[in-house]
This record gives sequence, structure tokens and C-alpha cells, in this order.
Amino acid sequence: MEPFGQFVKSIFDAYHSSVRKPTLWICTFALQQSNDPAVVTAQIGAPNAPLRQAPFVRAMEHVKEILVVQNRTVDIYTRLWCVCEVYFAHEFKLVPDRTRVAGSDAFAGAETSCLEAKCRNVGDRVRIVHALVGGGSTPDPEQVGTSSFSEFESTLIVHSESPVSILQVSRIDTIIQHFRRFSGDRILTVQESF
Repeated sequence: MEPFGQFVKSIFDAYHSSVRKPTLWICTFALQQSNDPAVVTAQIGAPNAPLRQAPFVRAMEHVKEILVVQNRTVDIYTRLWCVCEVYFAHEFKLVPDRTRVAGSDAFAGAETSCLEAKCRNVGDRVRIVHALVGGGSTPDPEQVGTSSFSEFESTLIVHSESPVSILQVSRIDTIIQHFRRFSGDRILTVQESF
């Protein structure tokens, strides 16, 4: 887990020279973090509900810019929900012109695909991976089952090897690589790196 003080410092550093300080909506604090799937479902919707109904997605549709805060403890792009945020930032055209990246560059050399990111809840993983590869309606995770999830995921990716799906995953991976290469010496306005 990222030290809270470093998280706050990264936000401060990102906006310290701004005359007009922004109002921030911090997704981590917007949802009650819980190991109880019922608590999470009550906040983000049923496992087969479209991700666009999740609170952080609805908020992202209305923001002027996003700030990605990386840390030195965990590569945030190994967390599937963080990858999901990158996906929607791209969908809502927040990347590259309306994105800032702050924090550590400890994982600048990491090279993983967005499809390798992990998620504790199998139902959430089904929803997010399905969105990343451009699937239609989200399958019911109960029908997929935890024992057959790897088979489901492989099938989904194989059947989604259309040029559009491959291009979409490639774009998300490229965005993540640009974010990871952020130099900790300054705040990166993402259009500088594209």
C-alpha cells in the first residue's frame, strides 16, 4: 500500500504552481473499500452491469483533467481497476491533452500488458477484461464460474482478435507505458510524451 503522505505530496507537487487550485475527486475515497462483495456491488452495480454506470466512470465523464498518481510501492498498472480508469480516460478523450502524471517513476521499466493486471474479484475481472477487448454485453460471472475463468478469458481474447480489439488493447498498453516512463523530477503533462 502506498504511504498516504507520499500520495498527498504527489498531488501537492502536481498543482503547487497553479494559481487556481482544482477541486479534486479522488476515486479511492469515493468508494468504501471492502472485502465484502455485497458492499462493493452496492456501489458499482451488479457484476453484469455496464462499467459506464460505476461512480468513478460517471465522474470521469465530467472532469476537465485527470491526475494519475503513481507510487514507489506498487505498480498501479498491475491493478485492473487502475487499468480500467486508463481505459475510460482514453474513451473520454482525457488522454493525452487533459492528463497529468505525478509521483514515483519506480516502475518506469516495467513492461506488462493491461490484460495481465490483477483483480481480487472474479466478477470485476470479467467485466473489465470484457470492456478492454471491446466485448458487447457483459457476461454473467456466475455463468462463467471461477474454475473456468481462465478458459473464459482465453476464449474472449481469442474471439476478440479483431483489428479493433487488438488496437484498443495496444493503445491502452501504450498509454500505460508513457505514464510509467514519467520522470519523477517534474510533473508530466502527457501531451509532452506523445
